[in-house]
Amino acid sequence: MGVIHVLDKKVADLIAAGEVVERPASIVKELVENAVDAGADSVTVEFSGSGAPYIRVSDNGRGMSPQDAEMAVLRHATSKIRTGEDLTAISTLGFRGEALAAISAVSKMNIITCEKGSGEGISVCFEAGDAVSREAVGCPQGTTVIVRDVFFNTPARMKFLKKDTTEAGAIVDTAQNLALSRPDVSIKLIRDGSIVFNTPGGGDMAGTVYSVLGADVFNGFLELKYNYNGIDVTGYTCRPENARFNRSGQYFFLNGRCIRSRTICAAMEEAYRDSIMTRRFPAGVVYISVSPQTCDVNVHPAKTEVKFFSDKSIFDAVYFAVKTALSNNDKKPSLAGAVKKQMVIDTPQGLAAITAAAAHDREMRRTDSLYVGKKPSIDVYAARPPYSESERRATALRSPSMPYDTGGETKAPAATEYIEENEAAESEKKLELTETTVPASVGGYEAPVPKPKAEEAPQVGADEPVIAEVLEKKPRIVGEVFDTFIIVQNGDEMYLIDKHAAHERIIYERLLANKAEAQGQLLLEPVVVPLRAQELSCAMENADIFERAGFEIDEFGSNSLIVRQVPVELDGSDIKQLVMEMVDAVKRGSSDPRTSVEERIYHTVACKAAIKAGKTSQPMQLEALVDELLRLGSIRYCPHGRPVAAILTRSDIEKQLGRQG
Repeated sequence: MGVIHVLDKKVADLIAAGEVVERPASIVKELVENAVDAGADSVTVEFSGSGAPYIRVSDNGRGMSPQDAEMAVLRHATSKIRTGEDLTAISTLGFRGEALAAISAVSKMNIITCEKGSGEGISVCFEAGDAVSREAVGCPQGTTVIVRDVFFNTPARMKFLKKDTTEAGAIVDTAQNLALSRPDVSIKLIRDGSIVFNTPGGGDMAGTVYSVLGADVFNGFLELKYNYNGIDVTGYTCRPENARFNRSGQYFFLNGRCIRSRTICAAMEEAYRDSIMTRRFPAGVVYISVSPQTCDVNVHPAKTEVKFFSDKSIFDAVYFAVKTALSNNDKKPSLAGAVKKQMVIDTPQGLAAITAAAAHDREMRRTDSLYVGKKPSIDVYAARPPYSESERRATALRSPSMPYDTGGETKAPAATEYIEENEAAESEKKLELTETTVPASVGGYEAPVPKPKAEEAPQVGADEPVIAEVLEKKPRIVGEVFDTFIIVQNGDEMYLIDKHAAHERIIYERLLANKAEAQGQLLLEPVVVPLRAQELSCAMENADIFERAGFEIDEFGSNSLIVRQVPVELDGSDIKQLVMEMVDAVKRGSSDPRTSVEERIYHTVACKAAIKAGKTSQPMQLEALVDELLRLGSIRYCPHGRPVAAILTRSDIEKQLGRQG
């Protein structure tokens, strides 16, 4: 008896649906693309929860006849291609004829449609791919598709859906890509009854980008407008200072279709070479228009990957477009009439919202680094003999920008009481250090390091000496080289301590030790951080971890996070950039079992809070840092695995200089 048999139609449909309907966001993508292909210039997307319970997509396109409405759910039923030659010049978003068939196979779907010129429409209900009812209805021209109970007949697929916030974030991201891809279509997204965004349509590119990504992102863009050998490149690219820590801010569109392209990505990054920091990536919204005959979009079921006839031509066009924009980076993108148009449409970014956002952005740039309870950086290294009460008061009042000095005139804020407090503190400090401080012979500085008690001596293995072990003989801090390495002399040995790596590890250990009761400080002005929808949902899912680390965060609209409190260790850091990096670390940490999400957050905080390499430090800061290394006793590496110190003996130096006989 043979073992080969033909699959049942329902089983075959479920298998085919698995290629198209990966999650609720896939349904939104297919339905909106069908609406755009039907000639709609206004599309409304509404969903609740994760999207699995309810999705509704309405358009004002051509609509369908009663016969077409029932035929549209058959596999390979399409109005967009007829012959094989049509595949060589595809100009529509959908063309495979699988979307409605796949969606109806795994859900309960209702199509309500009325074609142009018809007096009445039709409503057809489907369940698991079968039509269960049909009736004539009155409705406006266009089509509305309502999808309920996604995966109700495939529980195995249902259990693989992620949390509601994650799935909702994927839908928002998908809708944003669709809205950005077609500035000529007004797309409104409604989530749980609240409007997320509403684009103006009418080909208004600036208004579309502004509506979807927000003012903060839009104001950091430069305009792209370039033509190279018949390839039109338009859109926006970011200013170098607004480069992101990952590629999540890159949106690429080919002939109105959202795509992924390594060629375009590489071209953008090459154009920014020597313009942005390492490990930073350009952001932008790039529209490319080419002849349909020069690309193939039929290489991926989701139609997000394409093949170009000439990758080099695409690379060159994008490269020169971005280079040209960067060379004219004094020209900001202009909304022209987009803002005025946006004010009168039904969106959260109305007149009051736009005015408030603009004022908020200006104020944020002015007060980003000011917050209540700010501590001077010397407190971060608090591992030295106790301060006197007057010195502690003076330190608490010291301006964050005031340099630390051990002698001579100290520059202080204009406030008289600050000056008097700090002068008294400096006098007491000199008296306290007199007994233990001996000036270095060549402009050096010797730190007053107390000898640890015998019972407190660190227990370490003999095969790997640690900082505390080699510094226990009252070392002398000679100074700093390259504004990065602390030079410490200890008998016949010299130690080069990487101040950033050492301080980063100190802060990291402190955060781990205090994670049960992390201390935070309220910001004088909360910081608003723009994020993509999936990044935002990831942050809110892990809000408890942020809270344990000393942060207080909350959702602030559809594309933003608001930060009201940060750990006390963060002194003058760029909070916005830090939180964006932390969210990225959380996303990567959730899929990396080697490092917990919490540890990744602490890594990021410690790196941002630590002394920066290349920045001159005052002797007291170096002294406090060495004191802390001595106190902790077991620090060898920074959280990223780099060594904290290098050892060079006197004999090594003499050998290099030919002094050994």
